[in-house]
Amino acid sequence: MKVEESKPIKIIIDENLLNTYYNNYYFVKYPKRKKKPIEEPIFPTLNSWIILPRMSMNNLKQQWKEFGEWVINYYNYNDLNIDDCSICFEHMFKTKRRRDPDNYVPKFFLDAMVSSKMIIDDSLNVIKQLNLICKYGKEDKVEITVFPYHIF
Repeated sequence: MKVEESKPIKIIIDENLLNTYYNNYYFVKYPKRKKKPIEEPIFPTLNSWIILPRMSMNNLKQQWKEFGEWVINYYNYNDLNIDDCSICFEHMFKTKRRRDPDNYVPKFFLDAMVSSKMIIDDSLNVIKQLNLICKYGKEDKVEITVFPYHIF
């Protein structure tokens, strides 16, 4: 049995993608809505999510799932059905405010990866390694790199 590492798959979520492309899509789909569903390209923190009332928690989860599905479709990575991979989430922050890396959990985006069939499941049977990197940069953004493996 030979293991071959496939070409990494890269997704970048930044202000440009969010404000220029996604918001146009969103307000065409929901013309009566006035508020942007996703305010910044960084995932919500665990601390900000768990203090919300149950209905607001669900709403935030659904907004990020819909956004994640749109991002995956935008990059044309839906229906890849990856069944063995490692994933790296790299958060970049433009301010040097103190942040706890363990609060930036990619759960909502992983759920979107499953529902859009980019990966077949977000269990340890599929995702062998999950890396979370947080650092400072020129802009707020998240870079997601999926390293699929194929066994033949």
